[in-house]
Amino acid sequence: MMIENICLVIVSGGSEIVSLAIAEAAEKSKIKYAVISTTPNSLFEKHPGCFYFKNISPYLNCWSQLSDKFIGELDTIKLKTSAKIVIFPSEDGSLRLLNELKGEILKRATFSRARSLKLGGVDKAEVIEHLEGLNLSSREHDAQVINSPGDAIAALDAFGSDAIFKPALKPLNMDLSGLGRGGIKVVTQSSNDETNDSIIKRLEKVWKLSERWIVQPRLKAGPGMEKSVCLASGRHTRACQVTEQLKYPQMGGTALWVKTDKLTNLVPQATAIAQALDCVGICEVSFLPDTDDKYRLVELNPRPWLQVGLIEFSGFNIIESSIYALLNIDKPANEFQVDIKSWVHIERIIISLITGGISIDNATSILKETISRDTIVAGYSTALPKMKSRLLGRNVRKIVGR
Repeated sequence: MMIENICLVIVSGGSEIVSLAIAEAAEKSKIKYAVISTTPNSLFEKHPGCFYFKNISPYLNCWSQLSDKFIGELDTIKLKTSAKIVIFPSEDGSLRLLNELKGEILKRATFSRARSLKLGGVDKAEVIEHLEGLNLSSREHDAQVINSPGDAIAALDAFGSDAIFKPALKPLNMDLSGLGRGGIKVVTQSSNDETNDSIIKRLEKVWKLSERWIVQPRLKAGPGMEKSVCLASGRHTRACQVTEQLKYPQMGGTALWVKTDKLTNLVPQATAIAQALDCVGICEVSFLPDTDDKYRLVELNPRPWLQVGLIEFSGFNIIESSIYALLNIDKPANEFQVDIKSWVHIERIIISLITGGISIDNATSILKETISRDTIVAGYSTALPKMKSRLLGRNVRKIVGR
């Protein structure tokens, strides 16, 4: 299949940093793309590289209107091109949307997902239950699914008071602000002396975010601890490995500084997990070490993630490779060289420094990394025309409250 017979649809949401990286990779590979935005004032509106744009954010609060509108926009794009359509979501809300509408979408297009699971990997509980059902001795994870806050009592007994509670299925609007400030995405012991009763009360307050939650033991967390394998899975699997140098909050937070890794020691483990779940397309599998320094599965993301641009920058064309995998194009898994590069998220670094989330020494280390030619700055290193100024303008307007 020729490149001109492929059309990429980006479902763009959140900060749009992920979408910028996807679009830049598409333009580099000369793949035409459209954008369906779930965020108002999208950076892609009137962008010349995008052959079709539509904002569907006004429909986010009404499921029936949102689903009808999304399918309608796909049909409009199909009328504008005879090419095969591949959809890449940019955050969990849009990935959930695709999986909820999977029956209709797969008649029109394809997208990355764990094909063994009803919701394609969006629901963390489904991932755990499927791996447990296969009784894989190499699954390397240890977690439980709970169905009510009352179940947390036994979980705390099993995993200890420092267990980690995560919503199994995030809401479509991706609003997790109830879990706390600073981007924290979990419920866990806030201090060494917090009682189990207190943890359960906090869990009860946010339980409505998800019908089910998962519980994991606390693993080692800190600079350089979390590692991820980034895969393009299909007829051939290509993969590389990265290390999160710094994130905030340290447990359940967001990456601030990530580096590609020469090591590939976790690739076989991640590949086995992806194959067990029948993953196709792009996928990130994340790990943390336990007290014995054995790496355990933390989560799986069958979509482009925040620092996906780092993978492209390091020499692995993961977007193009994943598109080929999704279309079942027999592109051989040739050897490729991954260079050691860095990715930093400057806004989150500044916020974390101001709020005391990271030290001045950490901030200084990242700043030194930022000025290196081997580092890309999330969003601001894009080569897409006028996008840097648009992104800067939007962030300034957020700061001044407009």
